[in-house]
Amino acid sequence: DKDKFAKDFTLLNNKINNHVQYTDFVGKVTYYLTQMGKDDYIAAISPIVINSKKITSYDGATMQVYVKAMIGSQAPDLVIIEHIGKVENHNHKTTVLKSKDFASKGFQKTLLIFYQSGCGPCEELMQQLPGQYENLKNKGIRIVSISSDESEQVYKNASNSYPWKDKYCDYKGINGVNFRNYAVLGTPTLFLIDKSGKIEKKLASIKEVLD
Repeated sequence: DKDKFAKDFTLLNNKINNHVQYTDFVGKVTYYLTQMGKDDYIAAISPIVINSKKITSYDGATMQVYVKAMIGSQAPDLVIIEHIGKVENHNHKTTVLKSKDFASKGFQKTLLIFYQSGCGPCEELMQQLPGQYENLKNKGIRIVSISSDESEQVYKNASNSYPWKDKYCDYKGINGVNFRNYAVLGTPTLFLIDKSGKIEKKLASIKEVLD
């Protein structure tokens, strides 16, 4: 129960006054919620954590979820790196896709998907998506997928069958610039972004979008 979890978290929030202990506590809670795909739980406690003013530094990948890509904030722009020739030749061109332009050409929203080929929950999601592609498109939702694959062959073998146009990979894994800018620690992670480029929801499954 997300609401009960937030209430219980508030009780502990009020009891821990030492800044170091509080930061450690929040970091561990956030890490395990991320591993379990409970991003909606993190969203529920975010205002409590931020308003506590007990955390003086949000260093580290885990804590970045409280300062980057928060629900209600402007989504970070996407840095699109397109490799020319073989990846190992490091010959590429870089373009920036502005978040305010995500939902262009008649789209009303954008479903931004961070995934990895071979990840169990990701495979399940990416098998479901093609069947829902037309449904989502009819709802005015544009799909943009960002892979954390590090092998060009693995990425292309999987992504070639996806029916949407906007699919990208920079072959840097979760250390890629977009994964870092969106503070994505685990896959799959989905963001539903409105027409102006603001983040409406952070999700872990396609069912939440269809509902």
